Amino acid sequence: MKVHSFRYLVGEGFKNTWVNRLMTLASVGVLVACMVVIGLADLISQNINRALTGLEEQNVVMAFMKDENWFLYGDKNESGGTQNGTATGGATVIANDDDADNLCAEIRKIDHASGCIKISFPADYARKYMPAEEYEKYAALDKKGENVWPRGFLIEKVNADNAPSTVAAIQQVKGVAAAYYSEKEGGIAVYANDANWAKVHGETVTEEAAPDFYITNNEEGQALCDRIKSEIPNVKSVEFINSDDCFDEAVAFMSESDRKYFEGLKEKGENPISCAAKIAMADMGAFDKTLNAIESMDEIDVVRSHRDLAAKIESLQKGIAVAGIAIMIILILISLMIVSNTIRITMYSRKLEISIMKAVGATNSFIRIPFVVEGVLIGIFSAAISEAIVYFCYRVATEKISIALGGSVIPFEQAALRLAGIFLLIGIVAGALGSLFMIRKYLRREGSDFAAI
Repeated sequence: MKVHSFRYLVGEGFKNTWVNRLMTLASVGVLVACMVVIGLADLISQNINRALTGLEEQNVVMAFMKDENWFLYGDKNESGGTQNGTATGGATVIANDDDADNLCAEIRKIDHASGCIKISFPADYARKYMPAEEYEKYAALDKKGENVWPRGFLIEKVNADNAPSTVAAIQQVKGVAAAYYSEKEGGIAVYANDANWAKVHGETVTEEAAPDFYITNNEEGQALCDRIKSEIPNVKSVEFINSDDCFDEAVAFMSESDRKYFEGLKEKGENPISCAAKIAMADMGAFDKTLNAIESMDEIDVVRSHRDLAAKIESLQKGIAVAGIAIMIILILISLMIVSNTIRITMYSRKLEISIMKAVGATNSFIRIPFVVEGVLIGIFSAAISEAIVYFCYRVATEKISIALGGSVIPFEQAALRLAGIFLLIGIVAGALGSLFMIRKYLRREGSDFAAI
């Protein structure tokens, strides 16, 4: 085809657009509506994904290590020997009031101990029940202003004949440090294996007593963090948190009553919380696999995570992607139908001219080009108008979107070129395909059959 012929056909396409301006405007209007919906949906999707990415970064896991605090306070399910020759129940440590309540309930299951109650002032009963030598250990520290009395329990009205077997049974309960029977008082005083008991009896962790994987200092904790980062795939970052910082973070989220209790522990130099590794993951899709790898490490005691939140984030991201694609496909199909109908009307108004052109030997390409040009022009006009409308709507709604998402939104300038490319692609493809589809139907049936289309 010669250049002047091509120019003529392109000019005819522009002419058709003007001649059928009412239908052109209708087509442009529908296309613009579709593109605006696609553009706003795309911007909203990008902002939601940005917000979800922020949640991913916040959704870290805390892996608490097996350090001295774990050794003293953790339930290691170890069967342990005697504690100062008094109890053989094991290494379970009573760390809080809930543990003490559970221990009291276990003691009540023993014959002749169903009346077990917690002692509010263990020091008052220690003088009556503890051996003199044992009592002096506590009394000496108590005079220095240290609160060293362990949690205690009392079982009253115990028959002297039943006392030995009852004491022996109580001493087998995990978490019991000692049990003393007083014939004069007619009862049994039970003391828990808590931090105060360990302090008075000098039960601190030693290198010999600790397992091979025991974390003895902050340097070993940092080394473990480095291992997690290098050995476990999908780990984005690892930060070592020492036990004091872990304690402060935990207290910050507690209720007022719990906070006072734990702050009191800190003042006494007691900290039941282990050091930890704060771990962020690169891909939330591999969350479970990564979590299992962390939990399987010997040096890790327990991992605290928001597994449900990770699953929801992944599900939301997939749902948004699927919904966005579905909306785009539906609107593109609608655009194709509208452009096709516009071109169909153009062909109807020029059916005689097309028939004459076919009769004198015009090729199909010669006939197609003006209609394709018309369709492409409709698409380009629609893309330009859509870009302007989306810009205006997005700027107006930016403040509300920012509040809804709890943070800053993506600037329009950052998405402008991408949206312009999408709009042009949709407009040109819809216009060209719609035109080609309708003119192809006509050329197959010949111009004289146009009325039957």
